[in-house]
Amino acid sequence: MLLGAGWGALGRHPVTCPSSRDANDQLKIASWNLCNFPGDHDIAWMQRTVAEIGADVFAFQEVRKPDAVANLVPGFTVATSTSGGRRNQYLSVAFDPTRFELRDPAWQDERLTMDGLVRPAWIVPLRSSSGQAIDVVVVHLKATRSGHALRLQQWDALVDLLRHRGSHRIVLGDFNVAGGPDMTAADELARLEMYLDRARMTRLPTVGGCTAYWQGVRHDAWLEASTLDFIFVGPGWPKDADPSQVSHAGTHCQTHRCDPFRSTQAYPDEAFARGSDHCPIFATLQILDSLHDPSLRSRD
Repeated sequence: MLLGAGWGALGRHPVTCPSSRDANDQLKIASWNLCNFPGDHDIAWMQRTVAEIGADVFAFQEVRKPDAVANLVPGFTVATSTSGGRRNQYLSVAFDPTRFELRDPAWQDERLTMDGLVRPAWIVPLRSSSGQAIDVVVVHLKATRSGHALRLQQWDALVDLLRHRGSHRIVLGDFNVAGGPDMTAADELARLEMYLDRARMTRLPTVGGCTAYWQGVRHDAWLEASTLDFIFVGPGWPKDADPSQVSHAGTHCQTHRCDPFRSTQAYPDEAFARGSDHCPIFATLQILDSLHDPSLRSRD
């Protein structure tokens, strides 16, 4: 399996690490905002990139045509939200049916839509082939600095949701921590971490720091890095005992090491032009017997 444990251009020069795909005690999970998929995406290139990531479970955001997701993950089971806000940007989870099954129907939390304005939280309850129950919660929160106040309301709803899930939960996706009128993006991220700590959720730091690129304030074809996408894990994971646990960002975030780069129609950056402005993020988690431990669940 090809992992991004160091810097390299996933999809062009991926970094090779020991395989964990067949290990029942490990879970590789990934998240990718697909930028209004499918649009003018290079489907074949994206299929190769998804295959190289090699995750057991994928969380996708900005899906405009839910049926198209299956083309990216052949053989996987796909569960897609039933609403996607005003812009019809649905959330999808795709999982390897040889390793996981739905233990309950997937469902969405409408509180995060802010009366239908934006996307819901998408909750997919899974059971592994060895019996562990895992809740995957996908979010795509309100974008832009002007959306900061609405994001705060979404945080409250998300914390309430997570408090009522089991210890073995993962929340991931596009959190859009763009900052606000009186707050930098870094300050908002710190505040988000404090909010989710109320639900005993811990963010996995991302190698390199960035997860997406945008056109910047100059609009001169130079793209600048930003940090919008995260993976948070609950208390049932061994991350608390392993501070080295991190997530990784692929494609152009790896290639350019979060430095600015130039992409034009004449000379496009391959990943940015063929795939998405966001980079896929992924992490490998250790599944422990403690996920079955009733005492751990009772403390949550």
